[in-house]
Amino acid sequence: MAARIRVLNVVAAVAIVVILYHVGRALDWELEARLQEYREGFSDATAASTQAIAEGGDVQPLGNARGLETASLQGLPKEASTSLMALHVADPDAAMPVKTVLVEDAAAGSAGAAEEVGATAEGRSQESPGSSEGGLNLPSDTAEVTNPTAGTTAREAATDATSTNPPTADSPGAGASGDQQFATGVRPILHEGRPLLPDLKREIWEKPPLGSAVPAREEFALRHEMVQHRQRENVVVVTFANHAYLDFVLNWVRHLTDLGVYNILVGAMDTKLLEALYWEGVPVFDLESGMTTDEPGWGTPVFHAIGREKVTLINVFLSLGVQLLLCDTDAVWLRNPLPYMARYPQADVLTSSDYLTRSVDDESLEHWDRVQGPYNIGILHFRPTDPAKHFARAWAEQLAGDSKLWDQRGFNDLMRQKLGPDVHPEGNDNVFWAFDGTLKLGILPVALFCSGHTYFVQHLYRKIGLEPYAMHATFQFTGTGGKRHRFREAMAFIDPPEYYDPPGGVLSFVNNIPEELLIGGDHSLQTHFNLANYQLTNLRSALAIATILNRTLVLPATWVRFDRLWFPHLGIVEGTDTPQPFLSPLDHLVDVQRMLPGKLKEDEFGPAVPIREYSFFDNPRTPQALLKSKLAVELCDKGSPDCPLTPDPPTDKIRIKKKSQQTE
Repeated sequence: MAARIRVLNVVAAVAIVVILYHVGRALDWELEARLQEYREGFSDATAASTQAIAEGGDVQPLGNARGLETASLQGLPKEASTSLMALHVADPDAAMPVKTVLVEDAAAGSAGAAEEVGATAEGRSQESPGSSEGGLNLPSDTAEVTNPTAGTTAREAATDATSTNPPTADSPGAGASGDQQFATGVRPILHEGRPLLPDLKREIWEKPPLGSAVPAREEFALRHEMVQHRQRENVVVVTFANHAYLDFVLNWVRHLTDLGVYNILVGAMDTKLLEALYWEGVPVFDLESGMTTDEPGWGTPVFHAIGREKVTLINVFLSLGVQLLLCDTDAVWLRNPLPYMARYPQADVLTSSDYLTRSVDDESLEHWDRVQGPYNIGILHFRPTDPAKHFARAWAEQLAGDSKLWDQRGFNDLMRQKLGPDVHPEGNDNVFWAFDGTLKLGILPVALFCSGHTYFVQHLYRKIGLEPYAMHATFQFTGTGGKRHRFREAMAFIDPPEYYDPPGGVLSFVNNIPEELLIGGDHSLQTHFNLANYQLTNLRSALAIATILNRTLVLPATWVRFDRLWFPHLGIVEGTDTPQPFLSPLDHLVDVQRMLPGKLKEDEFGPAVPIREYSFFDNPRTPQALLKSKLAVELCDKGSPDCPLTPDPPTDKIRIKKKSQQTE
């Protein structure tokens, strides 16, 4: 069904079009009157808040500013009631400087504080924003490349006539002893002597029979037989996590198996995840971590402990003589990566990078002497060579000596002790000497093994016509919720069926951004925030309507003129392929994590509004029945010539009882 009605544009001074899906479920024809009450209260609160911001004070609550009697709107909070983190506040009718209000969590006892845009956040670690355990990114000036003197004695001792180090344990079964002597800092998680149960040899995604019991925890201990059962061509693909990342793990595994990769093992850091993966039919082993099942905060002791688990895994798997592709769970595989890794048998280690500009336009490894950004340990490929094992031991001992050292920083410090020259200057394969001069390293191309910036911001792979292998949700700013939302925007997160058909139906809106806001004038802070304010004002309107109608809100695509980074920049990073304006991830403007249910106090911030990504209607998983049942609602200013209000609801569509959302 399709129809169009008009109601008052009660919040914004611009017109937006709202689309209601599954209109047969709930539609309140009192919307116009109720929103008009909200608008009157909103106007007074906005004026007070604007004045307070101009004077450096607190914003005023918007909720019941005029005694609005609807429970669904009671307590709509502050100017940032919709959980906007960087809410760009500007009264459309007021000639005041645009500022950014950083809204802190009320539960933490912090009030919203106004802050000039562009100021450096003093005291904030450059490593802290938007990262998984292996996905932190530093500005390029924190990781300088030095060119060591070529040809050390150690290198000569490790180099044959062809300048390659043949693997010393690169065949199935090599190094299989269970009494390996590991470096300090490597936990003894390898347990030999117990045969692997047939129950743990099932094909991936083959679930245990109904009525069966989870085997004893010790049966999930990592051992040589388990690795050999899963390896293919002596390669095993591994990730690890706690239960907080269960949906990320399942998404990670599903994408790999859809690509034909089955040589997978997942390390469980807690029993809850171990059992959940067992019941899903995912090959899992016990990391014996005893970690919390909650999401760890960046830089916390738990966060650093997780980093040590990665180094333990590398040491243990290398001792078993297998090649290891180790990847964080906040990455998604788009192509089978194993053939790519096989192109470089001469490399001891391959690593991804936070390099924001590219040095190659094809599928070659990056040129090591042009990469200024840090190496990112979210994607690592190790061959079981002596230099790789030596590095893994040194890395473990380094971290054991400093409990607060970030594992990725330690990796970079060690690898950059000596850099260069190329192993084969005439071959142009871009594999180079690193670490102590005996290890051969390659940097995966940033347009193919994408960071959160090269994929979601620059869309670099499109510009040079390549198909990426992976996307890694780094360079984002709102925790796990932001990572998940980015994958959903890219239609790369596999949610359960009910996600695509939410109860109560959905509501979407069209921004209709004026061309002048997108490309008019110079690219400056003012034009950037003019564009941001327009979209956020519309978003605030849509959130209010979704709250009243109790619908899930499908957000439109977000456009910005300036990039968002945690270090000073001039709008975009020089040398990158970031256009202006550009289609940005939602977390460039909104704190996605705080918009999740349960993140803010309902009595202060109002009920959470479920949201969906802008690509929701393009996702093939969204049911056709939902897509075909819609009603267009245009919001406009009362009394304007182009706003003839519909006198009555279309009786052939749906009838709603007054002050109720139950159908007659």
